[in-house]
This record gives sequence, structure tokens and C-alpha cells, in this order.
Amino acid sequence: MHRRSHKKSRRGCLECKRRHIKCDESRPVCLNCSTAERVCSYPGDTSTPRLHTPHSATSSPSLSPASNPALAELANGTFARQDITIGEPVDPPNVNFLHLELWNHFITESYNFVPTNSPLVKQTKELMIKYAFECPYLMYQVLAIAARHLCIVKPDHSAFYRHQAIQLQTHALTLFNSLDPDAAASNRAPILLFSSTLSFHSLCDALSTRESDSDIFLDRFMAYVHLHRGVQKVVGGSWNQIIESDLGPIILASSGISQATGIGHECDELRVRIGASGLDEESLQACEKAIGFIQWALDGADNATERRARAILSWPPLLSERFVELLEERRPEAVATLAYYAVLLHHCRDLWLVGDSGNYVVRLVAERLGPQWAGSMRWPLHALEEKPEPQP
Repeated sequence: MHRRSHKKSRRGCLECKRRHIKCDESRPVCLNCSTAERVCSYPGDTSTPRLHTPHSATSSPSLSPASNPALAELANGTFARQDITIGEPVDPPNVNFLHLELWNHFITESYNFVPTNSPLVKQTKELMIKYAFECPYLMYQVLAIAARHLCIVKPDHSAFYRHQAIQLQTHALTLFNSLDPDAAASNRAPILLFSSTLSFHSLCDALSTRESDSDIFLDRFMAYVHLHRGVQKVVGGSWNQIIESDLGPIILASSGISQATGIGHECDELRVRIGASGLDEESLQACEKAIGFIQWALDGADNATERRARAILSWPPLLSERFVELLEERRPEAVATLAYYAVLLHHCRDLWLVGDSGNYVVRLVAERLGPQWAGSMRWPLHALEEKPEPQP
């Protein structure tokens, strides 16, 4: 039988020619190279050969609200269409086996922000999966958070997955900021899920800092605080719509947390020190509110890890504007309070986005404040030496 001859692709890429397969001649990366994750280049092309990833890491924009308009827009709580540019134009990442890996990883592993036996986590995860297929911006952010998790669980490939997380998140923001305002206003549930996941991602980035300069950490943490507080503005003016959506039961289950106050004594020394600091009344009340919520989280004996995990994610948006200003000003009273918050992080060190950050932050703050605040820092430093509490 006469064998059908292979039709050569005269303008195909070099890799397809080497493999003796037909090239679809897509640029900058052909379908074969994208699927097989190979370097793609064309004859006479003087540009750098391309992998299946859409951009090199060197062109990735910063993800802080101060330098990234999309994050700044989210932090300000505005979601209307804007004529903004996120660095260089970002092409949609080609769907490939990497994205299948990330999607599978999200489903099986990476959304374990709090213990997996929490009904709220399971409900939220189901809704994330549902809306991700309806809203491309949410799908890309889901893949981004999965890639960010793989940075931690696969340290030998950390740089690769971090680059993927940046690329996917940047494209998610591009899609998000191109939403039609009317359509966005009528579909707040996936926007709230997107915003919350984006803030989790930002927290993970902030807590991964291991600089010896405390100002660098504080800058990154404050960028996260502003972003997460911006998430709260997503709900503003749409509370009834959110409550009536699929997210309603989840939101209502957490609604009472904003009124939480503690009765324990772990924060007593800090309260006494701040009370004698000479701060004005507004600042004292701001500090008391921030401390009271931390004490509430420390009080819980039942489901302690879950309670404290919820607290570390709830504390930043519950802070008063004045306390945020005190942190921005690096007032020692606010910075010392941050060390007590870091004890909650230390209690939740088994959570992947937290890790050993609590230990790092407590010691960083203690060194920054020096001997004048040694009394107030005694308990946080002691808490680092305590053995883990047995879980029920």
C-alpha cells in the first residue's frame, strides 16, 4: 500500500522540524510546543526562544497597591471599568498541562486556609469551583493561588511556580478590571470570592518576607492590610444582594466576629503599657479595639486552631482607620500590638500560607522596639516557646 507522505510545514518552528511533526505556525509559541512545554523558535527569528509561559519574569509588574493600578483599584474598593495598564500588555496564558496540574492542586490541596473539617471552608470551596467556570477572572486567580501554594510544597521549583502565580494573577486582574460595571454590580458573589482569594494571596506574599529590616516587612504587611480592607468595600452597598446569594450562609456565620471582645489576660501588660503612653483618646480606643479582638482569638479553647485561623484573616479589615494610621506611622504601640497578632500566626503555623512567620514577626518586632518595650514583649516571646496545644 502506498504510504501517505507527510506534508511539510515550510514556515514551521525549529522544534517541530526537529521532531518531524506538522507545526500549526502559531506565534510566539506553537500549539505543539505549548502542549509539550518545549522551547519554541522560528527560522530567522532573532528574538529569544519562548517557552509556553506568556512572559518572562523580568517583565512582571509589582503586585503592591502602591505600584500596581489594578491592586490599588481593588484596595480603594472601586470596580468600574478604568483605562489602566498593568505593566506591559498581558496575553492570555495558553491553557496547558500546567494549568490542569494547578486546577487539580487547588481542588485537592491549596484551599486549606483553615482546617479542612470546617463546613464553611467546604462550602466556600464548592462555590469557588462553581463560579470559576462562570467567571474567567476568578479561574485565573484560583490557578494563581494554587501556583503560590506549590512555591511552598515544591521548594526546588519555587521560582518557576512563583513566576506562574504572578503571571496568572496579573491576567486575572486584567480581566477583572475590564468587567462591565453593570454586569459586575449584578454579580457580587464571585467578585467577593475573587477579592478574598486575592487578599489571601497577598497575605501569603507578605508573610513570606524574611528581611532583617523591619521596615521592609511592615511596608509589605501594610500593603496587604490596605488590600484586604478594600475587600470589605466590595460588600458596601450590596449587603442584601450578598446575603441572598449562595454566599449568604457563609457571610452570616461570620458576621458576629466584628463585635468580638476578649476576657483573658494575655494582653494585660500591653494594655497597661499603651495606657501610660500618652496617646490621645481616639488612638487609645483604636488600640483597644485591635487588642480586644486578638484577646478574643486567644481565649478560645474549643476549635482553637480554626478560631485563630479565622482571626488572622479577619483582624486587618476590622481595624479602625486610626489604628491603620498608627501602624503606617510606625508608632510603637501599634507595632507592639502586631507582635501579639503574630502569636496567632504562630499558633496557626501548620497552615500553608502562615508557616513560621509568627516566630519571625514576633522577634523582628521585639528587636525593633528594644529594651523600652521588653515588658510588653515578654509574653509574645514566651508564647513562641510553648508546646503546641493538643487538638480536640
